[in-house]
Amino acid sequence: RSRSKSRTRSKSQGRSKSTGRSKSKGPSKPTSSSSNSNSRSRSKGPSKVKKTKRVLVKKQLKGIKYDKWDFGKVKVFDKPANTPANKKAATTIERMVRGWWARLQFKLKLYQYQLAHPAIMKERAMERMRQNIEKKKQYERKKLEAAHKVDLKKQSKVEKKEEKEILQGKELIESLRKENKKLRDKNDKIIAAAKSLKKQNNRLDGVNEQTDGNMDILEKHAKQIQETHKKLSVVEPKYKASADQMTQVVEQHRQYCLAEHQIKLMYVKLIGTVVDMLEERCKQPGLTDEVVSMVLGMEGKDNQKPLPDKVEEVNGHESFASDGDDDDSDNYDEYTVATLE
Repeated sequence: RSRSKSRTRSKSQGRSKSTGRSKSKGPSKPTSSSSNSNSRSRSKGPSKVKKTKRVLVKKQLKGIKYDKWDFGKVKVFDKPANTPANKKAATTIERMVRGWWARLQFKLKLYQYQLAHPAIMKERAMERMRQNIEKKKQYERKKLEAAHKVDLKKQSKVEKKEEKEILQGKELIESLRKENKKLRDKNDKIIAAAKSLKKQNNRLDGVNEQTDGNMDILEKHAKQIQETHKKLSVVEPKYKASADQMTQVVEQHRQYCLAEHQIKLMYVKLIGTVVDMLEERCKQPGLTDEVVSMVLGMEGKDNQKPLPDKVEEVNGHESFASDGDDDDSDNYDEYTVATLE
């Protein structure tokens, strides 16, 4: 490995020296005199002038490197470096040239074989023609089959449409028949209803005659009702006065109840303090437990009863009737009015 490294270093150093020398030399630019001489030599035209021109061009272009391949000019270039990229390029060029040459040889051998065996080539050509004709036949057959399938599909679609139309027509006829039947039933019902209405009309005529007779009777009773109304209007202020008195009495009883409730609360608080003192100072736990249970039981029983509410006022007067009871003030007869008086 050390020897190969030293060799590569020496090669790289030699390449760098050669490149440096070539750079230091540089291409020599042609002078104006040379260009003038070239133009004169063209005008002269003899062969000696051409030879001298070539010699001058060689001298001038000595050491020049060309980037492009200009056909007909002198090319001077250095040997390419022995690098992996250059090696790869050389192998690819060689492979391409060999492939090109092999293809040419193959074509040449093929043409020679075709010229040497015309009968075989004719048979092969005929076989290819047969195969092409068979392929065309198969293609045309498939094409005709596809067209036939398309026609069949179209016919099936048309048949399906016709079947759908027939079914729709049948359904429409059935629906019309059902509607006709419904209309007939409705007509029969209307006729029956008209007959029943005639009967009811006859009955109403009779009822109307009866109501006319009842109206006469009610007119007679109206006078009696007016007299009872007058008597009730006389009794009404007495009821109002009694109602006011009753509300005052109820309010007084309510105040008594509230006062008693407050006294009860005071007693309860006092009993609670006594029980607390008993729990703190008493040395008999059984006695304290019995007292506490008794107090709690009494509190639960007493507190079940709610406090009385205020009497509800209706149109400036208090009503004593409950929510479920109906007001029967108008249902007085002559006996009740007489007793109230």
